[in-house]
Amino acid sequence: MRFKKVAFIVPPFDGRNQDNRGLLLGVGYISQYLFDNKIPNKIIDMRFGYTVPEIKQKIKEFKPDLVAVLVFTNGHRQTYDVIEAIKSDKYKTVLGGYHVSTIKSKILEETSADFAIKVEGEEPMLELCKGVPFEKILNLIYRRNGKIIENPTRGPVLDLDRISFPKYEGFEFEKYDHLIPICSSRGCPYLCTFCTTATTAGRRFRFRSPENVISELKMWYDKGFRNYCFIDDNFTLIKSRVIEICKLIEKNKLTGLKIRCAGIRADKIDREVLTYMKKIGIDQIGMGVEVGNDKMLKIIKKGESLADIEKAIREILRLKFDLQLYFVIGNQYETAKDVEDSFNLALKYPISDVHFYNPLPFPGSELFDYVSKNNYFIEDFDTYVNEYCHFSTKPVFETPELSAKERTKLLKKSKKIEKIILRRYFARKMKPSLGIFATPASFVFMFEPVRWSINTFFKHPVGKAIVKKSMEILGWDIHYY
Repeated sequence: MRFKKVAFIVPPFDGRNQDNRGLLLGVGYISQYLFDNKIPNKIIDMRFGYTVPEIKQKIKEFKPDLVAVLVFTNGHRQTYDVIEAIKSDKYKTVLGGYHVSTIKSKILEETSADFAIKVEGEEPMLELCKGVPFEKILNLIYRRNGKIIENPTRGPVLDLDRISFPKYEGFEFEKYDHLIPICSSRGCPYLCTFCTTATTAGRRFRFRSPENVISELKMWYDKGFRNYCFIDDNFTLIKSRVIEICKLIEKNKLTGLKIRCAGIRADKIDREVLTYMKKIGIDQIGMGVEVGNDKMLKIIKKGESLADIEKAIREILRLKFDLQLYFVIGNQYETAKDVEDSFNLALKYPISDVHFYNPLPFPGSELFDYVSKNNYFIEDFDTYVNEYCHFSTKPVFETPELSAKERTKLLKKSKKIEKIILRRYFARKMKPSLGIFATPASFVFMFEPVRWSINTFFKHPVGKAIVKKSMEILGWDIHYY
């Protein structure tokens, strides 16, 4: 055995979700894979406010011989500082996460880490710990005689059922938000030009059996948990599989569930599958619309039509789901009129929430190649991935169709529309109890000092519980975002 004990470091997140204390599935899966193979490990999550000296102390107490650091592209500079600060000759360091899959061997040029693992990490991490020769570990990037060597990428894990779902044994579980994330599949076969999923997860769609998914749900259900979130990129890609999962939830009498479901494509849902989903407790759906007309849907290679999207929206709302839509503002060849079409589509329906994302082109996406080839960047890569986020209103590139000034104007307008839609949602939800006072109350709810206070309160477990209980007492079935 090369490494007998592993400590995982989760870096702090900057930006809109910096206080998000959601359980991290990627680390959870690798941690569980090591536990299953008798390798003790511990997760040190900097989102809980741990300082570098405190991390060093925790590492000293745990005494690992390998420290694994998660690296996200956004804010990676801060993570690099952590890597250098905790470097020690008492243990080796290995890096993983989306950023490694994106820039590959370059990450060892930019840090002093000993190893890095790209794409899926369960098997290469285990092989690294067990002592398999470095050159035989696919997905591994390592140093040898002063040179950085990147091994070939292994094929994707096809049988996902053989990889245990996370039980979070090495996590400080009670500190996390107990909305249990479930990933029932991996990979995405689609070609969206702004997306890097092909690089980070692969295009081949792989899925867990319905029975395996139910085993995970039942484990948490028996422990008293009722809130879940399916975070697949394409949860409904195979309709029959989703229906079977729903039927098994009913068969196993898993009642009282509240489930969010992200990663829904408009052309992969219909009334039948939505009815099953609603019946077992899925009450929130997130759908990537991206753009607001057929011209742009073709340009970004979404593989859907506006008719598909509007039909899906109508079906989802008819069955009384809360629907959250996602758009990307300023893709290649997009004009101000095209963006206005996105705004109009979002405002057309009584959805619960909308997010308009500022595109930050990442290596591995067609959008990045397009902007780079045409020299359209107005910010360098290192700056925008460390100092910007998808929710910012400062563009990082411009095109002949949309100047930087126009982009800024549209991004700022998108924030106003987000607030309008959220306020309308609050008003609809409060109307049964407040009647004609619901609309004025929604304006108060969205008043910036009030919203800031609730957001701040909501970011802490006790505060979140109080907010939710208050809404329950008032009879407001509001999903707070």
